[in-house]
Amino acid sequence: MSFRLIYVCLALACGLAPAGLVSAQHTIAYYHPAAPLYPLFGQELDLNGDGQVECRFYSSGWQGFYYNTSASGVGTAQLLVTPSGPGDSGSYLAGWNPGFLIGGPTSEWVFWAADDAPNGYGGAYVLGVWLPDWIGSFIPDGDFYGTTAFMGIHFQIGSDWHYGWVRIRGEGAEAFLWPQGWILDWAYETRPNTPILAGAGIDADQDGVWDYLDQCPGTPAGAVVDANGCSIEQLCPRDGPWKNHGQYVSQVQAVAARFVREGLITRSQADSILKQAAASDCGKPNTRANDRH
Repeated sequence: MSFRLIYVCLALACGLAPAGLVSAQHTIAYYHPAAPLYPLFGQELDLNGDGQVECRFYSSGWQGFYYNTSASGVGTAQLLVTPSGPGDSGSYLAGWNPGFLIGGPTSEWVFWAADDAPNGYGGAYVLGVWLPDWIGSFIPDGDFYGTTAFMGIHFQIGSDWHYGWVRIRGEGAEAFLWPQGWILDWAYETRPNTPILAGAGIDADQDGVWDYLDQCPGTPAGAVVDANGCSIEQLCPRDGPWKNHGQYVSQVQAVAARFVREGLITRSQADSILKQAAASDCGKPNTRANDRH
């Protein structure tokens, strides 16, 4: 199993980075395997790279009249689940959208559950299940079927409890009789007993804004961005729908002024950006195209 390391800052207090750490921003440690992990035939996750497995995925195989793929916490780790599924399949593993608060209030419909089986295979929580319908074929069930969602996990590092998430892409109809999925990545909050938002830590363009909040993905490296993850260049694209050059320059001036007010750039930097915009050809007619007519 190989992973890539991009950078480490904060949170780890200059210690050695655990294997597979991609980044640690704002106290969130985020891990991304080099390729998605396939849980159907068994997959163990060591969420913080300390050699201690916190979660196990595996196929529960044929159980009565349905097939399922399951997950369980290992040791004292707990998973965020919803009430029991069909038959003896155990509780469903709850699937969440980006931004859901993992570690917030629970209820009788959403609760933390621990695996009480010593070998880790008895307290299974269903990741996906195929149920028979009345005509003998199978219908899908489970929060992760045919979509990508986040599961919540609560685990210990030493004597401290930490919240984390694991992102899973569930298979759709192509899964045939096995509702398998793929483990894409995971993260945890390095501060003990501190909730984490599902998706916190995923920052593909490394601009400091989580992907689920980023309105301008693909920001060039080193670019200054606002709270929405947008740079001046992205907000004022050179090939934008400008009616003329003056409109383009006015837009650059307005956005640069906002960046100054928000403390993102200095007045001197804004002036330099505006001069470059004024000297550009953005918004000007294409003289070569005109010459052809």
